[in-house]
Amino acid sequence: MVDQWESRWEYLQLILEVYQFARDAAVAEAWLMAQEPYLMNTELGDTLDAVENLLKKHEAFEKSAATQEERFAALEKLTTVSTYRR
Repeated sequence: MVDQWESRWEYLQLILEVYQFARDAAVAEAWLMAQEPYLMNTELGDTLDAVENLLKKHEAFEKSAATQEERFAALEKLTTVSTYRR
């Protein structure tokens, strides 16, 4: 009975890890898709004010990307799916 309980516990831990990965991947994908219009924008600015505004937007983008770095790093972590044998 203890062996069955431990096996079940390992399986549930694996499922939890998979769901957490899926959740984190969905959040990361949503963030990336939200950034796509900014990245596809080819506007370079026609005036000094426009260029300064674009620079501010780019700095904001860089800060946002830096805060997402940990989330993307977490997605690189391998799950134990391939090592689990039921």
